[in-house]
Amino acid sequence: MKKSSIFAVLMALSSFSQAYEMYGLKLSLKATNLPFTESIVYPAIVQNNPVNGQLGITVADTLTTDGKVLWTVDNNSGQDLQSLQAVTYIDIEIDQTQNTFFNETAALSSLTLPQTPTPINNYLPSAPTAWQIDEPGYYGGQLNAAYQALSLNNSNELGTNADDIAVTFQHSVPLLKKGERLYIEARIGDQPTNGIQQSDPNSQQSYYLNSVIYTQAPPVVKIPPVVAITAPTTTSPADITDTTISVTDELGVLAADVVVASTTTAGYSNFSCQQITATQVDCIIEITASGDLVISATDSDAVC
Repeated sequence: MKKSSIFAVLMALSSFSQAYEMYGLKLSLKATNLPFTESIVYPAIVQNNPVNGQLGITVADTLTTDGKVLWTVDNNSGQDLQSLQAVTYIDIEIDQTQNTFFNETAALSSLTLPQTPTPINNYLPSAPTAWQIDEPGYYGGQLNAAYQALSLNNSNELGTNADDIAVTFQHSVPLLKKGERLYIEARIGDQPTNGIQQSDPNSQQSYYLNSVIYTQAPPVVKIPPVVAITAPTTTSPADITDTTISVTDELGVLAADVVVASTTTAGYSNFSCQQITATQVDCIIEITASGDLVISATDSDAVC
């Protein structure tokens, strides 16, 4: 077995078909203007933040029953963090007591999001930008060093060789503004998913590991519909019947949502609109008295 100093806890998760032993679950962060910062969940909760107060990191002290742990990272530094890098480190052993810890293999399935990212209001999930599989560093591997440097090489250093396996995922955030928050999630499950598959050939048991970062969704830009009024005839002793209106909107607009505004001072009659496409409505109107014609159009995003 591994040394007791790195033994963590036996996780018997109800949704998993078989238990595994957790030996390492941690997160490192670093930015151009932020030194190395670390949050360790296993083997013990440690917030190793050498720049006290620059980041607020909170994390549950255990995995959820469906094999997830979520870090909350707040930028309390008072400045924007440039080129923020984050690395999640996962070290599990499958059936170690039955067949040792150095008989396992791992392989990248795909560096993409899991099928069901955790829904967080106003946040968008993103897949890792880099990964690495290796022996942690107790017996010649380089994974702990890569984790400390926040520089993963997108490779399986062990190939198909069985060994003491650990995996890492890297996320890149170009800018985390002061006061902003992000979330980073590590996932461990026994159902096939994206990320990295770790297997024990003796017990034929596999676990699937992944990491997700959640960043604030950009604000919705309010773009109103475009209203174009064509009036070939501007003065006439009789009613003007050749005025037409075209309303377009990238998100979509409905004929029922195009109306003559209450601020209109012109006299009018026979106003009607026709749905041309999902994004275009055309209207006709008769002008019966002089004044201003104001058309109001509403889409799902703005009012014009």
